[in-house]
Amino acid sequence: MARGPRRKLDEQIRNVDEQVAKASRKLDELLALKETLEQQKREEEVGRLYNLMVENGKTLEEIEQIILASTESQEIA
Repeated sequence: MARGPRRKLDEQIRNVDEQVAKASRKLDELLALKETLEQQKREEEVGRLYNLMVENGKTLEEIEQIILASTESQEIA
């Protein structure tokens, strides 16, 4: 009779292992999706920044100087 509870526990352990494996696969999928979405967001933001730069006739170097000057003035304040 001692084998009954042990089998039940072994079955529960296997069940939990399967659930953990399934959750791990789902987590991997979600992390990959998050990475893809973050990359798309970066690309959109870079595109918007580039369009603003072109529309305002600014070079990358000019934009860098504007940002650096703004950062320096915030550090002083």
